[in-house]
Amino acid sequence: MKNIPYGRQEITKADEEAVLETLRSDFLTQGPKIAEFEKAFAEYVGSQYAVAVSNGTAALHLCAMALGVKPGDKVITTPITFAASANCIKYCGGEVAFADIDPETFLMDIAKVKELLESHPKGTFKGIVPV
Repeated sequence: MKNIPYGRQEITKADEEAVLETLRSDFLTQGPKIAEFEKAFAEYVGSQYAVAVSNGTAALHLCAMALGVKPGDKVITTPITFAASANCIKYCGGEVAFADIDPETFLMDIAKVKELLESHPKGTFKGIVPV
């Protein structure tokens, strides 16, 4: 799978023209450019499928749905993150269990995740939204 850099972009004249072409077309959403983008992106990352969404929150919500999170399911994430990390679980009716961050890395503390997992019966948690 190829890496897509975050926070660095290269916008070409062709990119600008493609945006203007789309803005001037009959479709701003769900038009042929979306299907073209999904196909090209899937090919680029070596995936069979890709689904374009409007933002990261929508993407995480789709991930929770694909995981099969349903009312009552418990999922671990951290409280020190964007709200979408927990909201995607809540949107599916799931329950959020928070694991605090490591004060050195500011990432989810694996020791805290382990504590949660070991203090509950096996199979309690449907998954983890790592941040």
